[in-house]
Amino acid sequence: QYGPRIKLFGKKGENVPRVQQALKEQPDIKDAMDADPKLASNLIQKHIDNVDDQLDSTVYQPAMAVGAEVPTGRVVQNLENLQKEYSTTAEEPLAGAIAEKIERIRKKWKGGFIPIKELRKEITAEQGSGYAGSALFDVSVKKQLARDIGSSMRDALHSEINRVAAANPGLVNAKGLATLNDEMSTWLRIQPIIDERLGRAAAGTPAAGDAIIKSLSPRNIARNV
Repeated sequence: QYGPRIKLFGKKGENVPRVQQALKEQPDIKDAMDADPKLASNLIQKHIDNVDDQLDSTVYQPAMAVGAEVPTGRVVQNLENLQKEYSTTAEEPLAGAIAEKIERIRKKWKGGFIPIKELRKEITAEQGSGYAGSALFDVSVKKQLARDIGSSMRDALHSEINRVAAANPGLVNAKGLATLNDEMSTWLRIQPIIDERLGRAAAGTPAAGDAIIKSLSPRNIARNV
């Protein structure tokens, strides 16, 4: 698994422009990162919630207004592909958990379609399980599995959103879907670095992610990839 620096900036620094833009657009968060990590953590969560609200109002709600639903088969196919990936790795025993998830989805939505609102709840639950209380430098395989399941279902959701946007020009903000998701993903990668610093500060121990926080400046960010 990759460390937090690579997860944030990318293996070749491909995410650097996104991080730079995110920090430029949220100077209050940037200023609080070093001076007050608790405030920074709260501000990041508030911003993530705001981005989620924008996704809901400009993307998901308009899609639901025209009756869009996600084909159950598309979600199942994505999860089956993930199951195959796990079956060929050292985490092969966890493939059974994916199979159980597939079976639950098939039973719950026998009609062939999953309402967008319901699928978003499923995705949020998996991602919440995958990220809650995670150590910065050591993510358990079970938490990684939850993240992967959530991402697979999210891909199915986004595929349907893009289809609806193409069929309803001007109604569903497909471009906003990509932009807002990139922004949210960036802050979700920054958030555990700040939270790890906050937890270590409370325990009176040095934060492993301090060097990453110090590198988050327009002058230092590119050369610290």
